[in-house]
Parts: sequence; C-alpha cells; structure tokens
Amino acid sequence: MFCKNCGSNISDEAVFCPHCGAQAGEAKGEPNKQTDNAAKPQTSNVVGLVGFILAMVSVLFWIIGLLASSILFIVSLMLGISAIVCSAIGMKSSAKSNGQYRGLSIGGLVVGIVVVAISVILFIIGLAALSAMF
Repeated sequence: MFCKNCGSNISDEAVFCPHCGAQAGEAKGEPNKQTDNAAKPQTSNVVGLVGFILAMVSVLFWIIGLLASSILFIVSLMLGISAIVCSAIGMKSSAKSNGQYRGLSIGGLVVGIVVVAISVILFIIGLAALSAMF
C-alpha cells in the first residue's frame, strides 16, 4: 500500500505512514463515515419549517384583523393552532433529522402559543364588551 500523503510504500497493516506521519488508512475501531451515512438515510424536517411559517402568517392575519375585521381573528386563531401542532411535530422529528429546523420549530411553537393566547383573550374581552352593551 502507498501513503496518500507522501506516496511512500508502507505496510498494509500500518495505521500511520512511518515517513511523514499521515494517517495511512482508517484506524481500527474508527467508524466509516461513508458507510454510516449510507446506512442512515437523512430525513427532512419540513414540518418544523411549516409550523414556523404558519405562525408568522397567523401574526399577519392577527395584525390585519386589528385593522379590518374580526373574522380574521378566528382565521389567526386557527392558523396559530395549526402552527402549534406542526411545530410540536417538527420538534419531535428534529432528532431524526440531526436537529434540522429545530430552532424554527421552537420559534413557531412560541409564536403560535402567543398568538392563540392573545386571540383568546381578545375574544373574551370582546364577548364581555358585547354582553355589557345589551
């Protein structure tokens, strides 16, 4: 066998080249990264990304609902609940995808919870104001 670094002829059992000290081959007990990656297929965590996007859209609908109509609060509430569900699934599946989109999943979860909480509070305040009028 020949050294990959200096080209010297070395023993087949050598772990390091005796001439330049470079690693001659894979050390015994060291896992083969190519084999490990081939054995473990990479999964994508798109659900976490979708959860974050839904949370941001729910914030947009919430803001528009303040200016335009109250029906958008209900749409915002539904989008916020969907964002919470997708983000929770995304956080759970981020372990299988090497943490891909974990931060976005957490962000979607937090924003979704805040939007749902504020929407529910404003809905209750609106009902109380409506009942006080009659």
